[in-house]
Amino acid sequence: IDLNIYGEVHYSTSCSYNSIASVYSKQGLYENAMEYFLKALSIRKELYGDNHKSVATIYENMAYTYLKLCDYESSLKYYLLGLDTYINIFGDNYILLVDTYKNIGNVYYESGNYDQAIIYYNKSLEMSEEHYGREHVLTAYNQFKIAASYYGKKDFETSLKYYNSSLDLYLALYGLNDINVSNIYSYMADIYCEKKNYTESLTLYNKALEILKNHYPDRKDKIEQIETSIE
Repeated sequence: IDLNIYGEVHYSTSCSYNSIASVYSKQGLYENAMEYFLKALSIRKELYGDNHKSVATIYENMAYTYLKLCDYESSLKYYLLGLDTYINIFGDNYILLVDTYKNIGNVYYESGNYDQAIIYYNKSLEMSEEHYGREHVLTAYNQFKIAASYYGKKDFETSLKYYNSSLDLYLALYGLNDINVSNIYSYMADIYCEKKNYTESLTLYNKALEILKNHYPDRKDKIEQIETSIE
C-alpha cells in the first residue's frame, strides 16, 4: 500500500485498497473484500465528494460483493447509488449504464423478483442494441436473462421466444459449439418438458449433451444433470 509515500487520503491509496478488495473477492473472501472496499470508498468520497465516477466504481464493486453474499437488499442499494451517480455525471445514455442495468436485473433475478428483473434487463437490452448493435454478446446475454425471468414466471411461450432470439445471436457470434448454445438448448428442453412435448425436449437435451461431451467434458455436473433428465 502507498501509505508511506502518499498518506491515507490519496487516490493511489484508494486504488491499493480497491485492488486488495478485488483479490479477496476473487478468492471468495467477500467479508474481507468489503472491509477494503469501504476504505477505498471513504477516501474517494473525502477527495471527490459523492458525485464522482471513481466513487460509482466502488459502489458497483460493493454491490457485486453483496450479491455474492446473497445480501440482495444491500447489493441493490449500491447498484442504484452507482446508477444515480453515473446519470448525474454523464446523463441517462452513458454507455456504462448497459452493465449497471444488467447487474440490477441480476440482483432482482437472483432474489426471485422476475418482473423487476425483466424491466432492468430490457433497459440494458435497449441500450446495448443502441450502443453496440444487435449482434453483440450483451444483447445476447440480456435476451437470455429475460428468457430465464419469464421461465421463472412460468410464461413458457415468452421464455421460448427470448431463448430463440438469444440462441440465434450466440450461434452468429460464437458458432454451434459454444457453451451458451448448449445451455440454451438445455433450458429450452426444460420448457418443452414442462409443456409435455417430450419429443422436442429429448431432441434439445441431446443437442446440449453433444456439445458438452465433445467440447466441455469437464462440465461433469451439467452432463450428469442432462443425462438424468433424458432418463
